[in-house]
Formats: sequence, structure tokens, C-alpha cells
Amino acid sequence: MSAVATKGANPNYAVHPGRMLDEWLDENAMSQGQIAARLGRSTKNINQVVNGVAGISPDLALALETVTGVPSRLWTNMQAQYDADVARLRQAESLRHATGWLDNLPLSDLKKRGHITASGRDKLTQALECLRFFGVSSVDAWDAVWAEPQAQYRQSTAYTAKAAAVATWLRIGEIESQQCDVLQYDRGQLEGFLPEMRALSREPNGSVIVPRLVEMASKSGVVLLFIPDVSGTRLYGATRWQRQHPVVQLSLRRKSDDQFWFSLFHELAHVLLHGRDRIFVDGSDVHDTTEEAEADRFASDLLIPPMAASRLRAIRSLGDVREFAAEIGVSPGVVVGRMHHDGTRHYSWGAGLKRTVAFVEAA
Repeated sequence: MSAVATKGANPNYAVHPGRMLDEWLDENAMSQGQIAARLGRSTKNINQVVNGVAGISPDLALALETVTGVPSRLWTNMQAQYDADVARLRQAESLRHATGWLDNLPLSDLKKRGHITASGRDKLTQALECLRFFGVSSVDAWDAVWAEPQAQYRQSTAYTAKAAAVATWLRIGEIESQQCDVLQYDRGQLEGFLPEMRALSREPNGSVIVPRLVEMASKSGVVLLFIPDVSGTRLYGATRWQRQHPVVQLSLRRKSDDQFWFSLFHELAHVLLHGRDRIFVDGSDVHDTTEEAEADRFASDLLIPPMAASRLRAIRSLGDVREFAAEIGVSPGVVVGRMHHDGTRHYSWGAGLKRTVAFVEAA
């Protein structure tokens, strides 16, 4: 086993327990053949142990305790430590060739958020910390768990978000979701909360919106997370199921209230309308699919019901916007955003009616 330079408490070498046996033979002026006879083993077997070719089994450790007086646990512990060191050195050697994978990760984001601490000068420790962050044992495992499944939702060749950045953002959500204590998922409860969620778009105190949404989602058995965007992604939200709970994860890309409420109800539509075995990741480059179109329609119709939407073209002034918004129970920003989307008004018209939703970011 070639030595691999590492930093920290772990040595860059592995000591086979055969070395201790060889030292004991020297100290006691005993040959390999003599101790082999006492152990009831062949000289060849003892020679292999001394030279690190063969290991010390539990049976041999007990025999060595009887002959040498060295407790069997010391022999077995040395063997276990040797095996662990060999595995660690092999892992370190394999990570020497993982620089491309490491370079694709958003390391500055991971370090800023406290998920890794190693400096860029210590690539090995940095790589190991990233593996631990993703909960995988190797780069190959990372590909299988995090990269390959993305083909399911990368619907367009024009999709420009980096796979590693997307995986990082999703993993942060996965970790945070494991710390959330929510009730059993209740579809009826979630549907019942939708009008109250929608009404929050008119809440004047923006700082209470996110906590109240999280509370209602939790009571419905839904984990609702707000995870700041990761460099390299162009994502608005994601929905998947974990531990029998739907997890809805929103980024901070859409802060204006029209986009925020649309994104929220779009993701909740995936929970209510689509299967548990899928992951839906929604970004600016994701090509429309049947499921995405259904989620879009659900969010649009929930915010502005079709019967009311037919009156949007009659709106002529900002005063009309405010009156219409109050009548249907949504924020003026939601109404303006819908008019912009439909093309009935230029994107600059009424932009001042949009508000920014206050997020509470994780430290």
C-alpha cells in the first residue's frame, strides 16, 4: 500500500499486526517455525502474517494470547485498525482522481453555510467533507444518487443549471427536512388550508407570512422549506416525498409577491395532483411537461379564479387593480403579475404594487 499524504489525526500509513508479532519473536528469540508449532499452525501461515500477507483471525488471536500472553483483543484491535486504515488509504487514493467532481461543486456556498470547513489547499479533507455532506461513500455513489436521477426532471437540453449545484441545493433541503417535526400527511387538511394561505397574500405584515405558511403546512403533514439559492442553479422550487411526507422546497429567487405565491401553489399542486415516486424541480429553463402545465394551471386558477380572470382585461388603472384585488381576496401584486404574464400590460406597468415577501434565512 503506497502512502498517501493526509492531514489531521489519521496517519498516512497502515501498520499490519504482523509487525507486532515479528517484534515479539525478536524479543523472545523465537523463530517463526517454533511459534508456528506452539500455535498449531504452519510456518508458511505465520510467515504470511509476519509479512502482512495474511491477517490475524479471531481464532489466531486467541491462540496468540495463550502463547504470547498478549491479550487477544489487542491482536484483533490491531487487525481491525489495519483494515480500517487500508480502506481509508484506498479511499484517499481514489479521491486523488476526483478533482473534477470537487471542482464542479459549489464549494464557496457549502463553506459559507457551514457544511464544510476544509480549505481549498486540503483537497482530500474537502472531498471527504463533501461526501459526508451528501451522505455517500464515493464519487460513483454520488453519481448514482444525485446525478443520474436528475435526468428525470432535466427536460430540456437548454437547462443550464449545474447538476452539482442542483444536487447541493436539494441535499440542503433533505438535511433540513430531517429536522422538521410534522404531523401525518393529510390531503384534506392541506386543501382546507389553501384559502387561508391564499389570503395571506394580503397580509400587511410581511414578516409573519413565512412562519404562518410553515405552521399550516406542518399541520397538514407537509414539510415547507425556504432554502437560499445555490450558485449555479436557476431554480424556484422542488417537491418530493421523504419519510412518508411531502417536502416542498422554495428558493429565494422569486421574492416579489406575485411570483412567490405562484411558486408556492405550483409546488403544492405537485403534492396534491402528482405521484409520490417523482421529484419535481422547477426552474427558469425547465421545459413544460404535462405535470408542470397542470401545476401552473392549479396555481393560476387558485390565485385568480377563471371567472374573475375574465375581467382582467377591463382593468384600466392602478385603482382598478386595488379594487379588484380586494374583491377577490389577493394582493394587488398578484393581480399585476397575472396581467404581466398574460401580456395585457407591459411589465413596468403597476410594478410598484408588487411587494417583497420577507424570508427568514438559516444562519
